[in-house]
Amino acid sequence: MVAPWSVDDAPTEFTERLVQAIVGVEIKIEALTGKLKASQNQPERNRAGVKDGLETGEGAQNRAMAKLIS
Repeated sequence: MVAPWSVDDAPTEFTERLVQAIVGVEIKIEALTGKLKASQNQPERNRAGVKDGLETGEGAQNRAMAKLIS
C-alpha cells in the first residue's frame, strides 16, 4: 500500500508561497433557507434500502430519520 501524500512532503519554499497567497474572506449571512431531503427523489427500491439501513442502525436519530422516509 502506498502511503498517502502529506503537506510535509512538499518543499518548504512551495508551502511558504502557498501560505502567503491565502486570502481571508468574511461574509455577512442575512438569511438561511433550509430544505429537508429524505431520499424522496429516489426510486422506491432505493428509499427502502436507506430506510432499512437506518432502522437496523443504532441510535434514536436513525429510527427518527427512517420514519421520515416513506
